Amino acid sequence: MKFSAIVGCVVLAASGLAAHAQPAACTQLTQLMTRTHDQVKALQGALIEEDKDEFTREFKSQLGGFQSCKLYSGKEQDSLSDYWEHHLWCNGQAANAEAANTLVESLWSCTREIYSERQAGEAFIGGRYRVISFEGEAPIAGRSAGLVDFGSTDYARVVFDKAHDMSNEYNLHIYWSFTK
Repeated sequence: MKFSAIVGCVVLAASGLAAHAQPAACTQLTQLMTRTHDQVKALQGALIEEDKDEFTREFKSQLGGFQSCKLYSGKEQDSLSDYWEHHLWCNGQAANAEAANTLVESLWSCTREIYSERQAGEAFIGGRYRVISFEGEAPIAGRSAGLVDFGSTDYARVVFDKAHDMSNEYNLHIYWSFTK
């Protein structure tokens, strides 16, 4: 028992930023995936720029493990999909590639059960396969609501990936689609 606790402490210490970011980011990511349209709009901060189709705004909240986030929101309901669409983009950088791997794997591990549809991307690193990216989507009402029925379900989609296999840089994208 003591040996496993010591090993756990060493792994957490070695992972640097990722160890500190994971618990907060896990909870935050889970909460973000269930935000309603009004809740997502409430996260819009100061205007950064706009074009004819969308606004780019600061993200009012901090997301553990990420250095900068921007929230893109459509000015009107998309004419093809009939959804109101929002896109959160955050980037981050860990102390090294191993810390980034640990962050991706831990976020995948702690959030994968919230997605009604999901997929992980792997790379062969250090003699074993490691999760370096993942994608998932779920109805805003939660996984228990079932699969996403496009055109009639409010849903969120997440894409999390490293810049490349041995990179210490990573990106998070959350796409919300609301029928309202």
